[in-house]
Amino acid sequence: MRPMPTTLPETIPDIAAQVRAELTAYYATADAPDGRGRCEAAIRARMEAEAGSAPSARALKARQSEVIAALADPVCFATTPFPFECGVRPRWSWGVGGAATWITEHHAHLFDRTGADTRAVPFNDSGLTWWYNAVDLDHFNLGYDAVLAHGVTGLLAAARAARTDDPVTTDFLDAVECSLRAFQALADRFAAGYAARAGESPFLAGCAAALRRVPAEPPRTFLEALLTLSAWRELGATLEGVGISTVGHLDRLLYPYYAADLAAGRLTEDAAAELLARYLVYTDCRYVDLRAESWAESSTCMNLGGCDADGTPVCNALTFLILRLHRALRLINPKPHVRLSAATDPALLREVAAHIAGGYNTVDVFNDDVIIPAQQRMGKRLEDCRLYVNGGCQEPMLTGFEHSAGAHWYVSLPRLLEFSLHGTPDPALPIAPVAAEADFDAVYATVLGNLHAVIAAEATLERERGLNWPDVIPLPLVSATLADCLPNGRDLTQGGARYGPTGVCFVGFATLADSLFAIKEAVFTRGLCTLSALRTALAADFQGYETLLAALRRLPHFGQDDPAADAFAARVARDIAASCRGHVNERGGPLQPALFSYYQFHHMGIMVGATPDGRRAGENVSHSAGPSQLAAPPSVAHYFAGIGSIDFSDFPAIGVLDLQLPLMSDTAVLTDACTALLRTFLAVGGPMLQPSAVDPALLRAAQADPAAHRDLVVRVSGYSAYFIALERHVQDEIIARTLVGV
Repeated sequence: MRPMPTTLPETIPDIAAQVRAELTAYYATADAPDGRGRCEAAIRARMEAEAGSAPSARALKARQSEVIAALADPVCFATTPFPFECGVRPRWSWGVGGAATWITEHHAHLFDRTGADTRAVPFNDSGLTWWYNAVDLDHFNLGYDAVLAHGVTGLLAAARAARTDDPVTTDFLDAVECSLRAFQALADRFAAGYAARAGESPFLAGCAAALRRVPAEPPRTFLEALLTLSAWRELGATLEGVGISTVGHLDRLLYPYYAADLAAGRLTEDAAAELLARYLVYTDCRYVDLRAESWAESSTCMNLGGCDADGTPVCNALTFLILRLHRALRLINPKPHVRLSAATDPALLREVAAHIAGGYNTVDVFNDDVIIPAQQRMGKRLEDCRLYVNGGCQEPMLTGFEHSAGAHWYVSLPRLLEFSLHGTPDPALPIAPVAAEADFDAVYATVLGNLHAVIAAEATLERERGLNWPDVIPLPLVSATLADCLPNGRDLTQGGARYGPTGVCFVGFATLADSLFAIKEAVFTRGLCTLSALRTALAADFQGYETLLAALRRLPHFGQDDPAADAFAARVARDIAASCRGHVNERGGPLQPALFSYYQFHHMGIMVGATPDGRRAGENVSHSAGPSQLAAPPSVAHYFAGIGSIDFSDFPAIGVLDLQLPLMSDTAVLTDACTALLRTFLAVGGPMLQPSAVDPALLRAAQADPAAHRDLVVRVSGYSAYFIALERHVQDEIIARTLVGV
């Protein structure tokens, strides 16, 4: 690995400030008065006029791309070429929303062609589930390896080579070629714009020269590679109308160009850092006003570290440079997702630990030694699994091989338990009541049987709706970059990609596990109450049953290093994962379970009554895969003892662990502790960790005097934000989180 300079170029802060100032000024007034992109109205009007002119949804989608390419208004900035702003998407949109969603809106009624959307209403209205769109139109990745290797010209050649006499293949490949040409036409308009500004500065002249080659041809330089990645992410989202959440596995993808440029004398380390600063900063001010918006999610993330397809660790000068730029510039976006394993260079482990210890609260870490085998267990090739990235929050997806549909279907486990104990609000829900005189085995079997029934019913609805996906919003551009779509002659929505899974996010895992364990212990082992009395106390939200409530809270809970409670939680986790087995989605892919809740631990918790673990009605349920807030682990050792009891390879769609640590004034000491913490996380088989380091007293001071704490960043759930911009109830929830001692 090339030695990494310990200091960044002195030019970096000024460059970052110039980029931020130019983009912030532009986006402050960029949207039309109706909140849409400036060019949306004209594009939508043209498409309304042409709505009936195309013989298929794929042909209509391709025509929409042509219209967007013609009517867009490219903006060529003086400080950075990477936004590829077209005036087509509103500021907040990273794909979903904008003119390209015209076709989705025009065809959305087709999702309910068989009544599946209507039949799903009781599941959502009851708080049992939450669906984000009929299918997952967010959290997409692109085949960045393919676009770097082949360019638009090479993808067009591959599409032509895949042609057959099959009419379905012809329809798809016609749309691919038309869409690729529209993509290149739009890119050419940016090339012309920067050529017109080339005389303003050497930087713009260099951008103009690069855009004469890319994205049409494979990049040859570091700048060309950066422009290719950004053009595909931004223009692809603009034309496809879906959320392309990941900018890619940056250090793996970019390092060959970086190293070649340095060796040839075409680039210096300082110049590379300046380019990366221009590239990274635009995301941080492109999508939302981070200081003003209370839910400042950009969904945009990048991956670092991990390994390549051969299993060789990825750890190079760019890995460190990107992390240090992110830290030095106090960026929130793009979200840095770092892949670690037992083979990770200790220097990278310590770099990540320093990021955590500094209280930047933006970095996530992923355990390759768990996630790669979990993906393999779904029948995927090892070399493909090694190339996973993460979507808008945490969901793994194999870059260039699939759309994992990882975070649009949430199931509330505590609500399922509540309905099992007290009955359902709607007979359409397939939930059987726990018998009045049931023993514990019968209670457990009924609850888990209900979970299997709910997943089976919802899998049917998911499949029915998804079968209509190709007629709602085909995705020829994304499909052109994914392995097997072109040879198969099928869009990814038609099952053309190599893999096509769907993620199921189970919310409130520890609340369910602790509640079932409490029933077992309180009712059937210790005789603290009868099952009937417990039901009565729960229905009363423990009003008048305070003694029982205190007794329930004293029972062992998952994550407190109690072997029986941890072993029981492991049993529950296995059985939750098993509920997804044997089901397939509309693309022929499997259901992939996740212990992941984003902020649904709050939104779903509001609807859940009191639970047997001692939680009161309406309180938050437990976060993702971690212990409940009701049962604070005394230390990181206790926390990881519980985590280590669970086989997270059962959860290929991810298990998310939130860990809030005490911020220390001596960051060197905390860095040492966090380095050891990361080693333990890897050793016990933790899947994914969202660590934060906070001082609750400082957070309370920020509530009292926001102006004095404008730069304080906290982890919310799948994203980070300025603390003072958050709504008060979110601030209070973060302050109330358990601080786990190290």
